[in-house]
Amino acid sequence: WFALYIEGASLSSIDVRNNIIANMHSSASALEVDADVPDISLTLNHNLYYAPNLSTGKMIRYKNVDYTPGTLNAFNGFESSKLSGDPLFVDLVNFDFHLQSISPAKNAGEAVSNSTDFESMNRSVLSPSIGAFE
Repeated sequence: WFALYIEGASLSSIDVRNNIIANMHSSASALEVDADVPDISLTLNHNLYYAPNLSTGKMIRYKNVDYTPGTLNAFNGFESSKLSGDPLFVDLVNFDFHLQSISPAKNAGEAVSNSTDFESMNRSVLSPSIGAFE
């Protein structure tokens, strides 16, 4: 099982930016992009990947090949931020997905059109945090 699975040959536009994609429960990758997804329709950038039960560090399965964020970037230019690691949530056990002040996701995103977070708090215009909460 993957935290996020993208499939569909008929997809015209998928924009996956500024997300924390974490697979906490299995030894599978955090993200899988199926082989039929057209490259032209996909944007992957400024996401933080975390799969602590995966020993290889290759947290992205892209068209049947496993990658780290860095090797995926070298292969096709996706994920220029090359972020992976523990997002340092405030209290994962109790489902508090706010970020600790030392989180690698803090202010690591790129500017996008949505200016508020999950709680309707304003996001930083120049360097928003990755994930649901600013």
